[in-house]
Amino acid sequence: FDLTVAVVADEEVRAERAGARGHAALEERTSRQLTQEEKAERATVVVANDAGLEELKANLAGALERMES
Repeated sequence: FDLTVAVVADEEVRAERAGARGHAALEERTSRQLTQEEKAERATVVVANDAGLEELKANLAGALERMES
């Protein structure tokens, strides 16, 4: 791969979003995954997803711009 992108969010935000989607077993699932910090450390580009959709779109656009330059 030329680069990797990690889209990360605070654990509290992730739990709230998962609960809103009806995912009750978030802790069980995340225990088998890399932590958000580990994902960020391994990625070439890190995009924050702690706010709403519009901020995520802006963050992704900025990341894409940096990757293209």
